[in-house]
Amino acid sequence: MKKTILLLLGIMMCFSCKQNKPSPKIELKISEPNGIEIIEKAENEIQYIENDTLVINWENNLENFCSKSSLFKKQIEPYENHHDETVIDTIKTFIFEKSNLKFYKAVNFEKLMSARIINEEIKISESINVGMTKSQFEKIIKTEIESDILNIENLEGSISFIFEFNNGTLKIVEFEGYID
Repeated sequence: MKKTILLLLGIMMCFSCKQNKPSPKIELKISEPNGIEIIEKAENEIQYIENDTLVINWENNLENFCSKSSLFKKQIEPYENHHDETVIDTIKTFIFEKSNLKFYKAVNFEKLMSARIINEEIKISESINVGMTKSQFEKIIKTEIESDILNIENLEGSISFIFEFNNGTLKIVEFEGYID
């Protein structure tokens, strides 16, 4: 009994002495003309912007770009549907050099699941691609970028584009989607 109590006290001390990291600064801004809202910004880390319209448009643009472009090599693999084990869906991966985009294809839909874009030949929109400057990107989204990592996501936070800048140039674009 004494051993159990001592063990519990030891565990409690470990957790009670744990130091919490400081929470990021929170900054709220609403830009009237374009409806962009900066919802959170950690010091020198990631800047978050919530904008459903941009995210949906960019996701659709990438889906259209992949379906029409001859740049990509395709890999197709079966995937067991997690709602119905008797249904086999498909994961399609589009690969171009160091970039890849993954799509989930079910019987009634096909959606972008994830992407890592490193090549400037892959266009997120007509005017957005790897290799552009941070100032060019700021003009397009009509928001000042205060970090080298920018996460633009939908209202629910289930779909996001992560833009990584290095020395003022866009180097990597990542997409994280949600498929149920």
